[in-house]
Order: sequence, then C-alpha cells, then structure tokens
Amino acid sequence: AFFGRAYAGQTFNDEPSGRVVQIHCLRASAPGMPFMQCLSVPLELSLRETPAGWRIASWPVPEFAQLRGAAFTLPARTLAAGEKINLTAADAPLDLELALRPGSDVRVTVDVLGCAITYDAARSELQCGKVMAPVILEAGVLRLRVIADRTTVEVFAQDGLVYLPLAHVAREGARGVSLASERGACELLALAGYELTSAWPVANP
Repeated sequence: AFFGRAYAGQTFNDEPSGRVVQIHCLRASAPGMPFMQCLSVPLELSLRETPAGWRIASWPVPEFAQLRGAAFTLPARTLAAGEKINLTAADAPLDLELALRPGSDVRVTVDVLGCAITYDAARSELQCGKVMAPVILEAGVLRLRVIADRTTVEVFAQDGLVYLPLAHVAREGARGVSLASERGACELLALAGYELTSAWPVANP
C-alpha cells in the first residue's frame, strides 16, 4: 500500500524478464528550478503473502543500485532512551537502508537531510510530516529504506509493503542522517547509506 503524494502511476508489464515496473508522478515543488513536480524511482511490483493476506509490495528496481557511490555505515548497537546519533554524509541525493528492533513502547526517529521519519511502536505507525501509515513488524523488526533527492523523499517499510512518497525540499544546510530514540531503548541492527550519483551522463565538451 502507498501513502503520500503519488498519483497517475504508469505500469509497464511487457518488460523482457517478466517484471512489472511502475513509475508514479509525485506532487513536489521545485523552488528556483525551471520545472515543477517529478517522477518517482522506478518500482518493481511483487505480490506477497502476509499474515493479513496478499499484498502488493513496491521496491526500487535493482538497476537503481548502480547509482550508489560512496558508502557510510553504522555498527549494530543499542540506542538508549533520549540518545541521538549523528552521521556525517553528503548532501542529497542519498540512499539509506536500516533495520531496527524497537521495544513495545519505543518512539524512534531517523532524520534524513532534515526529513524526520518517526516510528511509534505503541501505535504501530510510521509518520513523515503529516503522512501516517500503519506498519506491522515482522519478528519485531522495522526495516526501512529511504531515498532522499533534492525535492522528494521516498520511504519504503517492510521491504516495500508500505511506500510513502513525500515532497520535501531539503532545508538550507541540512546534511546527513541522524537517529534518535525519543522514548524507550531501541536496538539498531544494521545501517548502510550511500551517496547517489547522477543518472544523467555528463556530455563531452
């Protein structure tokens, strides 16, 4: 299921390997740029069986990983209540993957270039700005992938069972990633991030 500002999704179902690929239009402002709105990352759709029944999952196509450049990681550790970790990283665009094991009453926030993404375990709810989505954990683990560009942030939870495309213009000077447990202790299982290179090759002069 997706929540957020995506619309007019175009689905390509004649891909040679049999994949179903979808691209959405995203409602995103672009101040100072000669255009408005944009397209989502190309998403591969799959059908998955869950305890709640069959669901469609959306996940960036594998080819997207070819844009990954310099990497940064954080070892597994426990995040105490009220603790915040700052990670140094470049400006947008970024691709971040992390896995957390929150306690039953934990409220934890990952901030990517000034966009706060909060999971409230007591409510089983993921929130980004005014957008909220129910997220049911599997084996008590929250898995997130965040792709942050200059005017958008696309959030994938539980391997794409929840997709939140958001308009977000990174505020001036907002760089890097932080992780904070606002309530209760939270176990960080894995975190890996990547700076993204341009999809457009530089023309020879």
